[in-house]
Amino acid sequence: MPNILNLKKQAKLVLRWHRDRYHPVAAQIRTLPRFRHLSDREVLAADFKLRDAQELVARQLGFENWQALKKGIDTMSRQPDQTHSKPIILATAAQFLHAEARVLDRLCVRRAALLCAG
Repeated sequence: MPNILNLKKQAKLVLRWHRDRYHPVAAQIRTLPRFRHLSDREVLAADFKLRDAQELVARQLGFENWQALKKGIDTMSRQPDQTHSKPIILATAAQFLHAEARVLDRLCVRRAALLCAG
């Protein structure tokens, strides 16, 4: 579960990278609607505030904005920890069935070859 303090630090880091004109951050910033049409150089020259960095962090985590992220974090932290093993078992079963199907395919090919040779 994300920690709001770490997310705040992440937003401040994005803001600092923008102020330092660190080019790789421009591509991330361009995912925000108001920066979408700008080049890297234009993004780094544009006005970029902490609220923009917070919005970027929120959107990267699937939230519409920082307020929604904060509410989502609060909701997640209040819910009891519910560990479900069923999806893991289903994923493992699917992998097993796939491997079993490959073995069966090989056996069928070998049997067909023996029948044709016999």
